[in-house]
Amino acid sequence: MVKKLSIFWIISAVFCLSANNASADYISIEIYEQENDVIVSHSGSLNISQFKAEGGSYAEYTIEVPYNSGVIPSDGYLTNFSEPSVGDTQARIILESVPSFGDGDPVGADSATGDYLHLEGGSLNRLYFLPEDVDENNILTVSGSMTFQNSTINSLGMDMGTYTITDSNFAQGEKIEMTITPEPATIALLGIGGFALRRKHS
Repeated sequence: MVKKLSIFWIISAVFCLSANNASADYISIEIYEQENDVIVSHSGSLNISQFKAEGGSYAEYTIEVPYNSGVIPSDGYLTNFSEPSVGDTQARIILESVPSFGDGDPVGADSATGDYLHLEGGSLNRLYFLPEDVDENNILTVSGSMTFQNSTINSLGMDMGTYTITDSNFAQGEKIEMTITPEPATIALLGIGGFALRRKHS
């Protein structure tokens, strides 16, 4: 009987933990090398209810000039402008902090697809997106990618690592997280090498 109760509580705990993780909204920005190119992809969702509440920083503007899809690592700037056009309406929220992710200067992407996402650091700390990507529950959902041809993370002036953006207006567990890594195949080889080294010493 005790064993059955223990299993029940373990299953219940796992279920609750999974439910809590599932409820947390999260936008992931992944930057990695692929063959001779650098890929910048973004996907996920974010609850912006607190930003749209009375006194929140949510605002809408008409896009008056086109942006160039690209990055400015030294300013924490990243924009995928593949979707909107001049004259469209964009939305904006102000974040508490957006970190730089290198010391590189402006670099334009060779191609971009998917949903509009524009992140600015420096003294602005803003996130731009399209209002139509927000549903009736104030959940922003985006997905897209940019390609920088014949480039490396180093040539773009980016520093490898994980950069996490949190904000007091985010719901519990929410974040925007940028991860800059080598080519996925390189990571796999490093993992295999580490495994082999551990076996050698064991």
